Amino acid sequence: EKEIKYFQILCVCGPALLIASGFSSMYGGRGETWVVMIVDAVASVVNLVLDYLWIFGYAGFPAAGIVGAGWATVAAMWLKVVIYLVLVLQRSHREQFNTLGFQLDRDLFGRLLYFGGPSGFQMLLDVSGFTIFIVLVGKIGSMEQEAMSMAFSVNTVAFMPIFGMGMAAAILVGQHLGENRDDLAACATRTSLEVSVVYIGFIAALYVLTPDLFLTGFFPGDGQMSADETALYNMTVNLMLFVAAYSLLDAVQMIYVSALKGAGDTQFVLRASLVLATVFALATWLAVEVWKLNVYGCWTIVTAWICLMGVVYWLRYLNGNWRKMRVIEQKHLGVMDDDTPPAMPLEESPVVEPATSEV
Repeated sequence: EKEIKYFQILCVCGPALLIASGFSSMYGGRGETWVVMIVDAVASVVNLVLDYLWIFGYAGFPAAGIVGAGWATVAAMWLKVVIYLVLVLQRSHREQFNTLGFQLDRDLFGRLLYFGGPSGFQMLLDVSGFTIFIVLVGKIGSMEQEAMSMAFSVNTVAFMPIFGMGMAAAILVGQHLGENRDDLAACATRTSLEVSVVYIGFIAALYVLTPDLFLTGFFPGDGQMSADETALYNMTVNLMLFVAAYSLLDAVQMIYVSALKGAGDTQFVLRASLVLATVFALATWLAVEVWKLNVYGCWTIVTAWICLMGVVYWLRYLNGNWRKMRVIEQKHLGVMDDDTPPAMPLEESPVVEPATSEV
């Protein structure tokens, strides 16, 4: 009952999430990711403060528990929208980017759908695959379900910074290909991958060597655990070994898929995700319903799935077709007059050398 109520409240901030994502992309795509960081940090601090006040009932707020937590998130998300509105509608942006203009550019809008649709649907497929995995494996037992929940929560520590590096790779690949400098795009991808692997390697080592560092908040701090809590703890620690293993693979696939998206190769990404997510969901169903595997057998499947994704996107990246793609051709910058279709190979369009380049 509480879960349903909490979900219903969070639906109120659904539109805010979409609006804020659109506004943040304006800054992220231009390389001003520090703006996104500051806005998100402000919203997160407000969310935390409101959580404390609204859950427990301080400073005139009612002690609303899970309901208060939900409304605190709603308030923080809509605050983010207000902040972005103030930023986007400032005078300099109105003059430089015509942010108050509402004239539809059909060609650019079509490109948004052409490139953004498959990219978003790919994320939907990946998340759906994980959701099906959690639902099916949760049927094995309540302890397995709790252990998975904790392991995936811990995984967020590793996932989000890599997600940020993937965004950086996509932005830089898109910018450098727009300059007709695929060499710099490849350099940005390689650098993003190296930073990600170093970071995730350190976090994975902590998962293996110091699991208590991440599980302290889930279990009694005095060390007095019941037999069930001890069994749950041991299972969670074992699942964190899987997290350590697939996090390394996840970093590889996230960087390469982000680079492909930045280049505009979203149609391939969509097709690959459709096949991989279907295979993953089918394998999970067979593991739980037919083969009757335990939770460790199922987590072996998810690790293999992420590894397979990494190999597929890596091979696609090595193929090199992405180097010839352009999300926005030079004609939209007033340089070309041809009717080059989306993601047309570069050699079919006049090459415009950049005036300067910086590594």
